[in-house]
Amino acid sequence: LMGHPCGPSYSRLFAANARSAGGTGRTVSALPLLASIRPPSELMLGIIAAAGLLPGVLLAVPAGLMADRYDRGRVLVMADVGRAVVMVLGALAVLVGNLPSAALALIAFLIGAGDTIFVTAAQSAVPSFVAPEHLDDANGHLQAADNVGSEFVGPPVGSVLFRVGTWMPLAADAVTYVVSAMLLSRLPRAAPTPAPVD
Repeated sequence: LMGHPCGPSYSRLFAANARSAGGTGRTVSALPLLASIRPPSELMLGIIAAAGLLPGVLLAVPAGLMADRYDRGRVLVMADVGRAVVMVLGALAVLVGNLPSAALALIAFLIGAGDTIFVTAAQSAVPSFVAPEHLDDANGHLQAADNVGSEFVGPPVGSVLFRVGTWMPLAADAVTYVVSAMLLSRLPRAAPTPAPVD
């Protein structure tokens, strides 16, 4: 995408978004598999799934306010770094011993929170890097990359990695977020939207 008419800054944002979405998809598939290691509980699987979806309901408005008030590039990097830390701690906990179900639900919530903040900031940043005539095209590509990574590519890859090692999807996810953060750290400043003047 470096030759894309939207320009190199958008290309970095797109590449980071695609990697971040794929990492989230791996985690979404890995958490129920980790929960199934212990005696299965339909209730707990439901709680883990709900914990991952809850941030989208609770944090949509705060994430939008954050994207409007702060430099969006820094918000994106912080969302990736925060999720990377969660994944490293989760992978280490799996290596030492099984994570309790409550911890899996907490991980699902934190990753969902980071994803909500990331996606909101990424969408808000697009107009900073793309000319108005390319906005529809750029937003469409960004949304497609998010959907493909989180729903079609990430989950099967996470399941395969889980068969190799139960800790591997979480560790791979951490690496993905770090790579995404490195790409985003090179973005030019995506300034917050100026407050309207009365």
